[in-house]
Amino acid sequence: MYILGRWTQELRRHWSMREAFHATRHLLAVAVAMAVLFRVNPYGWRYAPYLWHAVRLDRPFIAEWQAIWHFPRVLLVYLISCLPLAYVLCRPVRLRYPDLLLILVPAVLAFQHVRHLSIYAVVWACYVPPLVEETAVGQAVRRLSRNYRTLLLWLWIALGFWGSRSRCATAAGNCVSP
Repeated sequence: MYILGRWTQELRRHWSMREAFHATRHLLAVAVAMAVLFRVNPYGWRYAPYLWHAVRLDRPFIAEWQAIWHFPRVLLVYLISCLPLAYVLCRPVRLRYPDLLLILVPAVLAFQHVRHLSIYAVVWACYVPPLVEETAVGQAVRRLSRNYRTLLLWLWIALGFWGSRSRCATAAGNCVSP
């Protein structure tokens, strides 16, 4: 995943697949070396089949390995996070396909397992706002934030206090307000 991210950065910088490959080819050598060194472990060649089996095990009693639809509130937030991405895809702006790939892979993984939501959140925060900023809505949000800076600051502070007052147990889904 890291190699793909670096390659897309170089592709955006040079706009040439050849230049992007030349800038990241050392990472492919590192990946090959890691694959060879993977065999150097106390379990020998049996470690790879063991890992393959262990990763694919069904874990019905571990909440973080459940699918996102088992948590309706989390699913709602996830679907809301997909709205800006859907908006960008429907607008006639210059699409950055490598960025979209880097967003969609963690999005699919997060949909399959709640455990991957944190990765999706980090990728979303890094890649979606710049994509939205290139649209008309992004320009309107920029003007709004520039014109109402103080009001928005107090709104975020109020939301922070309100959010810190309510504690929610994620596994049980019970919300407790003091």
